[in-house]
Amino acid sequence: MPVFEARTMISAEPEIVWDILTDGGNLTVWNSGISAVAGQIHDGAKIRIRTGGERQRDIWLRIRQSQPHTMQWRGSAYLGLLRETFTVALTEEPTGTILLARHELRGLVLLVRLQRPLRSTADMQVFVDAVRYRAELLARHARALATRLGGQGASERESAGTRS
Repeated sequence: MPVFEARTMISAEPEIVWDILTDGGNLTVWNSGISAVAGQIHDGAKIRIRTGGERQRDIWLRIRQSQPHTMQWRGSAYLGLLRETFTVALTEEPTGTILLARHELRGLVLLVRLQRPLRSTADMQVFVDAVRYRAELLARHARALATRLGGQGASERESAGTRS
C-alpha cells in the first residue's frame, strides 16, 4: 500500500487554512492539483473532482470530517480496483499551523501500475506548499486590513476629540 505524505508549517491561523481547504469554488484557483470541483465540501458530502496535469481523471469522493480540523476524501477508481484516501490534518502551534497531507492507495490495480505511481511525495509537497503560500498571503492581507481599519478608527477618534 503506497503512502505519500508531506507536511509544512504555515504562518496563519488554522481557520484560514481550513477555509482554503474546504472552499471548493477556489480549489482550482491555486495550485491544488485539481482542475474542477462539483459539489460542496462538508462532512458527509459526495463531490466530483477532476485532477489536473497530464493524467486528468474524474474522481467521485466522499468527505468525512472529524475533530476540528481533520478531513478525509475517500474514493475509488478503475471499477473499485483502486481505493484512495486523501487526508489533511491541521495542528495549531504557537507560531502557526502545521498542515499534514497524506495520500494512501490500496487495491489490485497497484500491482499493474507500480511502475508509474498515480501520486508521489513530490506531488504532496507541491500541494502543501501551495496551501501554505495561499494561507500566508491571506493572513498577511487580513492583518494589513485590520491594521488599516484600526488605524482609521484611531485617527477618526482623534479628529473627533479635537473638534469638540
